Amino acid sequence: MVSRKWLVSIFAVVLLLSACRSTKYVPEGEYLLRDVNIESLDGDVYTGQFESLLRQKPGSRLGLRFYSLSGRDSTKWMNKLLRKIGSAPVLYAEEQTLKTETQMRRELNNLGYLNAEVRHCLTKHGKKAYLTYCLKENDRYTIRHSENAIDSSELRNIVDYKIVHRWIEFSENEPFAAAKLDESTAGIISHVRNQGYYNISKDNLYFLVDTTVGNHQVDVSLKYRPTKAIDSLTGVDPSLIRYKIRNVIVNNSYSRGLDTFDYKRIKVVRGEQTFIRPSILYYNNFIRSGRYYSDLLLEKTHSSLNSLSAVEQVNISFSPVEGDSALLDAHVNLSPANIYYFQFGVDGTNNAGDLGVASYISFSNKNIFKGSETFRIKLNGAYEHISSRDDGVKLLSNNFYEYGVEASISYPRIIFGLLPEKYRKQVGSSTNFSASINWQNRPEYNRRVLGLDWGYGWKSHRQRMSHTFDLYNINYVITRDMSEWFAAYLERGKNALLKESYMDQFITRTSYSFVYASQRKGSAAGSGYTLRGGVDMAGTLPFAVCALSGVEKKPVEGAEERSDGKYMIFDTPFAQYVKTTFDVSKVFLTKRNNQVVLHADFGFACPYLNSDILPYEQRFFAGGANTVRGWRTRTLGPGRYNSGVSSDFLQRTGDVKLVFNVEHRLKLSSFLELASFLDAGNIWTVMAYKNQPYGQFNIADFYKEFGLSWGMGVRPNLSFLVLRFDAGMQLYNPENPSGGNVGKSKWVVTHPRLKDNFALHFAVGYPF
Repeated sequence: MVSRKWLVSIFAVVLLLSACRSTKYVPEGEYLLRDVNIESLDGDVYTGQFESLLRQKPGSRLGLRFYSLSGRDSTKWMNKLLRKIGSAPVLYAEEQTLKTETQMRRELNNLGYLNAEVRHCLTKHGKKAYLTYCLKENDRYTIRHSENAIDSSELRNIVDYKIVHRWIEFSENEPFAAAKLDESTAGIISHVRNQGYYNISKDNLYFLVDTTVGNHQVDVSLKYRPTKAIDSLTGVDPSLIRYKIRNVIVNNSYSRGLDTFDYKRIKVVRGEQTFIRPSILYYNNFIRSGRYYSDLLLEKTHSSLNSLSAVEQVNISFSPVEGDSALLDAHVNLSPANIYYFQFGVDGTNNAGDLGVASYISFSNKNIFKGSETFRIKLNGAYEHISSRDDGVKLLSNNFYEYGVEASISYPRIIFGLLPEKYRKQVGSSTNFSASINWQNRPEYNRRVLGLDWGYGWKSHRQRMSHTFDLYNINYVITRDMSEWFAAYLERGKNALLKESYMDQFITRTSYSFVYASQRKGSAAGSGYTLRGGVDMAGTLPFAVCALSGVEKKPVEGAEERSDGKYMIFDTPFAQYVKTTFDVSKVFLTKRNNQVVLHADFGFACPYLNSDILPYEQRFFAGGANTVRGWRTRTLGPGRYNSGVSSDFLQRTGDVKLVFNVEHRLKLSSFLELASFLDAGNIWTVMAYKNQPYGQFNIADFYKEFGLSWGMGVRPNLSFLVLRFDAGMQLYNPENPSGGNVGKSKWVVTHPRLKDNFALHFAVGYPF
């Protein structure tokens, strides 16, 4: 049962908060804005879309309670802390209400309700004010007719293109919306500027709306407004001049440039110390001499140069060439970044009472070959003293230590000669090579882990989608020595998964993954969705080579016997499997900018041909800070499996994963957020393993094996990162009963035990 001390503590906190007067810091003659509502009298519009127009919003009630706990003396640290955690009272201001009315009326007009009315009602109780905005839409106007009424023959030829014509086609009786007209003009302007019309802007194109043509109908006409500043030499409207690029000048110097030289189609300003090779500047620059000006090429160039690790800042400007020519000079100024970077860290460890220390040191050079290549080397080590045993077990030693080195180099382009140049010049692209070796010496065994990787990365869809393609990754694990006790333990258990985890392994894999965010990086936080997915295939190439070359299969010592044996590399069987993952999360904005987040995570992996069991590192797990939070990490599943041992991590893995989450995030203040959540999910095995009974996936009743949990979290927001403290409690545990739980319902919410059904988690960042 839940501890009495916990109940008393929770009750005391609730009582203390409820006792605080929310109007404690409301001056005389002022009113605390307690609640704001928006009502639609005709019911034609969704009132939630008007919340962003509110000039005043009531603060969080819980945040106000914390603020009210503080004393009058703001110099005391406790009062400062309570005020920082909480939120100050929002005092009603009539002038802000009137401004909000005007904004709402304007928004209704933009939606086509040209005769809309907005009024507010204010109710006062004591020192609290309750505000309601009432919207009366009246009849909505529709579009009767639309046309292209541009007089300029040159510009009319452009907007008659099919790609632009769609922006000015409106269906008959389509609801009138000013926002759609603005979207149309913006789309046309973007297309025209990408054709070289450098001076044209949103001030030049507009829609003329005629509201006198019929009963709640309008006619819209696309019109052109000439630029007032007519060129004095030619008498030509500068917005109608189509510009080409004459020179592209790139400043590639730490100091003031000394001379300029031509490299292909750009001019490079060279100083005493140039920091990037001209070829890198050329391949990351899409503004070319002889091309027409284009906003799209400007944005692409800016993003590509900004992605170079050796560049701190990029500034691109254009200047018309003097005279009557339609030419522009492009000036690209690059500010160099600090290319040397050191990092060092030390962590204390405590594994089941065994104390230890882990540390690392790394060095990075972000421009090692003057091409914005990033070279990184990292040294790491760990030591842990293992408590001596008195059961006579003979181990290799009483200490655990690990050390290793990792080196990597990243090139800011795709290096693959078979690809055409246009595919190798992707914005934000990179080629990455890395190698690592790690020594692990434990009392039970000694292992060596070698890793090699060759991969690529790039972005697409206006920087919203990131791609990672590992062309080839090699992971070679060698178990050199094993204590007699541990070897006997592996044999005694007859556990295929356990044996497989400690055998020599050779994994060669090719994988692809992507991340797509509907909101662009740096945009204001709000509703949106994120997609993640990937596919991973291992052992395909070695299997094909072995099969085609006639290599004989060999039996594997210590593994489950197979009649045909396995193919080997360096006398080690290589893993062969396919693995896919897909993850989706959707954010919904609720009242007062709070959020509801829906999340789903799917995974499937299957060993085949040369493998019977998926490598331990590639298997899925459930429980922990990012899955089903009522369970500690790697303690849920697979399926209904229950060993009765809490530390049975090796068996708590599977080949199939299904996880669903719902989380409500409450913004208490700029510093503190609260969350409540409901999680459901589990993992399963593809095949029936002896040591994981009831763990196999069954399409008929897998949904009965979902673990359910709920909980709450506290999220301090430090602006540069979010700390997360989540507490989860199990609602439904699908495991088969064991021990003293026989006969008890799997709905553990009816008989909760903090020791067995409760988990605390600490993490950095949101879970999804």
